[in-house]
Amino acid sequence: MSLQTKISISVGLGLLGAFGLFGFLGVQALQNSIERTLTERLALAHMVARSMDQVLARGLVQLEMFAASEGASLEDGALEPEKRALSELFRYSGVFNNNVFLVDRAGKVLWSEPYDSTLIGGNLASHLSVAKSLRGGRSQVSSLVTAATYRGPAVSLATPIRNRAGEIIGAVGGNIDLPLGGSKEFIQPSGLGQTAYTEIVNEYGVVMATTRPDPPEAGVFEVSDHAERFATLIQQGEASVRTCHRCHEAERRRDILAFAPLTAASWGVAIRQAEEEALAPTWDLERRMIVFGGLAFVIALSFTWVGVRSIIRPVQGLTRASQRIAAGDLDSIVPTMGGGEIGVLARTFETMRRRLRTSYQEIEERTQDIERRNRELSALCEISRALTSTLDLDSLLKVILQKTIQIFEPAEAAHLLLHDLGSDQLVVRSAEGFAADKDLQERFARGEGIPGMVFERKSAALLTPNEVREHLSGIGDLPVQSAIGAPLLVKGEAIGSLVLYHCRQPRPFSEPDVRLLQALSDQMAITIDNARLYEEVQRKEQLRGQLLESIISTQEEERRRIARELHDEAGQALTALLMAIGAIEQSLPADAGRMRERMTALKSLTTQTMEDIDRLISDLRPALLDDVGLLPALRWYIRRYSDRGGADVRLQIVGPKERRLPGKVETALFRIIQEALTNVAKHAAATAVKIRIDFSDSEVRAAIEDNGKGFEVDKVMKSEGTGRGLGLVGMGERAAFLGGNLTIKSRPGRGTQVLMQFPVQLNAEC
Repeated sequence: MSLQTKISISVGLGLLGAFGLFGFLGVQALQNSIERTLTERLALAHMVARSMDQVLARGLVQLEMFAASEGASLEDGALEPEKRALSELFRYSGVFNNNVFLVDRAGKVLWSEPYDSTLIGGNLASHLSVAKSLRGGRSQVSSLVTAATYRGPAVSLATPIRNRAGEIIGAVGGNIDLPLGGSKEFIQPSGLGQTAYTEIVNEYGVVMATTRPDPPEAGVFEVSDHAERFATLIQQGEASVRTCHRCHEAERRRDILAFAPLTAASWGVAIRQAEEEALAPTWDLERRMIVFGGLAFVIALSFTWVGVRSIIRPVQGLTRASQRIAAGDLDSIVPTMGGGEIGVLARTFETMRRRLRTSYQEIEERTQDIERRNRELSALCEISRALTSTLDLDSLLKVILQKTIQIFEPAEAAHLLLHDLGSDQLVVRSAEGFAADKDLQERFARGEGIPGMVFERKSAALLTPNEVREHLSGIGDLPVQSAIGAPLLVKGEAIGSLVLYHCRQPRPFSEPDVRLLQALSDQMAITIDNARLYEEVQRKEQLRGQLLESIISTQEEERRRIARELHDEAGQALTALLMAIGAIEQSLPADAGRMRERMTALKSLTTQTMEDIDRLISDLRPALLDDVGLLPALRWYIRRYSDRGGADVRLQIVGPKERRLPGKVETALFRIIQEALTNVAKHAAATAVKIRIDFSDSEVRAAIEDNGKGFEVDKVMKSEGTGRGLGLVGMGERAAFLGGNLTIKSRPGRGTQVLMQFPVQLNAEC
């Protein structure tokens, strides 16, 4: 699809949308106008209904005032006051345009105004308003009725008259002639047109008065064509406005019908007008909108087509010019297109063409620089991966040097040297190229050779051939033509040097290579320093393990020696002492009772001392542990622990029960369990302890669990200077020494659990 077609379609759709919106808004405006017309008709119906309500209410009030006046006393037999009052009521009421009358309790007419001899003496008890008023005791309004007592169709209003005792003694009433001219001022709609008229209907839908263009009495007492609808609205007290058909005429013409009920009577006011007359202005506006809108749309579409054509032609020329530029033709001049935005665009295209031609060479030059930077970034990534591959220092240095030579293609050999603090010299720790094996462990003083120079300067350097020859004197006769070097810096301090060599060209390296080498050296230095620290930590950890093994072995050997000496020397001495005391006791005379008691006490003390020494010997190093192994020693120790008043201890063995473990493992397990039970006795206040030992082919697991008061493990382990937690630390040290681990779980009030695990080899010697 061409640009011209797209623009034409877009503009056409835009115009169509604009006119569609205009049409939508116009339809909304027309609909609002129709709604406003209907609302006005309904408001007019309400106004007429309120006017009639006011008239009827005023008439009822005047009748009630007459009934309540002193002149309405029908029991005194004198009617002159009532006649005068009735005459004033008819004359000044402004409501009763037919007549007013006065009746007694039976409905007999006592007097009427104006005077009507045919009416006086008659009986109105059958009249609806009078009958309801006399029976119900309330004011009443009748529908339109005709009778000989009226001068025509009329509406009757009546109010009961009561004596001082509240009894109904008669009624006063009046008639309103609705169809006559006197009522048309409030039922005649003004300014609505020739077809508009008003009707007053009662609760049965019967027309009581109308302003139809017929004789005044035409249509009266007829049932309206919407009688049921009117009756429902009057009963519900609701107003309504809508369109309907004139069913009572031969031509079914549509009308606008507005209806409003009265409140003073069960009547309603209906205002009707032909729809074509009521909505004539709105329909006329609709026709004009359709005609002029369509004409405007056609004219706008025509102008749009011409405008699109005038724009597309220059754009097509610019399109051809841009296609030439896209194809690489930067020499063809873009033609000018005159003034306006198209001309500005053409001049902009020409400027762009000239700048593209100028910058094309710059782009080619920068491409090489970007490729070099990409290589540098790739080099950094390669080195980063190499630096994280291992923490072994020798392997790390070898990987670093190999990756560096791969990254710097001109480099043919390299040395990586680290500073030795003891000798204050640089030592070659890794070498690539030349006689690399001979270069290892070669040393350089500060400032000596290329490594010593960059180390002392703490900055990277690119050396000329003369500088290379000058500084290579310290490392032998090498055919080196060019070199670059960089110090390994950590926090501003040099820890070594990295030097790259080239043998065939005098200037294969560049300043960007120097910057890249320094960046790589800075990154390498941190990793190398970490590896050295890791190596130092590993060495110290190994030394610590050896020292710990020596301490534990020495401690156990010292315990064994002390136990043996206590058994051999102190035990034998006490035995000899006990035997001597026995001999002395036997040699005492029979009357030396006091001395015999002292000898007996001395024997008891000696015996107790021997038992204490035996217990001390067992605590230091139970002979059972060396003679028969861990499990018998544990059972013996647990019995002694319980006999001395400790908690109830239960031992559970899972696996080969008679299996012997390596001596170090058995000693460690015995000592940890011994320390755990000692802690239970000192601190836990436990009543029960459960010990479980699980044997398998590759490991042994042990768990010691008590129901004591527990403690906060972290708090006790971090207690410095108080001596608390030293036993727990010793337990962990013993486990770690044998490659096992120990975990302590405890919470205040929840007891304590000690878990151990030791690896055990199947062929381990016991």
